[in-house]
Amino acid sequence: MSRKIIPLLVILALLTLSCSRSLAGKTGSTPVVVPIGTDFLKATVEAMRPPTITPTPTHDITLGTVTPIPPTNTPIPTSTPVQDPNCYLDLEASDITVEDGSEIKAGEHFTKTWKLLNTGSCYWTGDFQLVFISGEPMSANSPQRLGSTVYSKKEIEMSVDMVAPNTPGNYIGYWQLQMPDGYPVGWLWVEILVVP
Repeated sequence: MSRKIIPLLVILALLTLSCSRSLAGKTGSTPVVVPIGTDFLKATVEAMRPPTITPTPTHDITLGTVTPIPPTNTPIPTSTPVQDPNCYLDLEASDITVEDGSEIKAGEHFTKTWKLLNTGSCYWTGDFQLVFISGEPMSANSPQRLGSTVYSKKEIEMSVDMVAPNTPGNYIGYWQLQMPDGYPVGWLWVEILVVP
């Protein structure tokens, strides 16, 4: 108990006793002790008492032990430049060997070579490929990888081994330069006249 409350209680007890004696002497009956400062005393004691602290739960015990989750360092996404596929669609092809309409003997082996100029703003990787699309394949292997990087405004030569058909006539085979996923970059062709 606080030292300030003890003297106050002693004073109140003495006042109570003196009041009860004076009342008992005047009436001659059994004194009824009604301490004057009882309510005041109770209020004072309650005010001096330290507050009762009820702990509040920080987690639901029925759910088990709470394990704190440490903060994770989430990496900030970096922007990866994505090239516009349309930047590949500029291709110029010119014949180096076997120009359009060249006469080739039936069944003869020949090599068709094109010069491919990258006129787009994106570079071609070595995984780009030359793919036969339609017409006469002339026994050529398809697809054929570019094999090296071709930067914008640079050129590369592509050669394909072929065999002329056995029947005389006009033949044309269409080829396409494609990205590794098959996205078309540009068209080129070989056109020959097969003679006996």
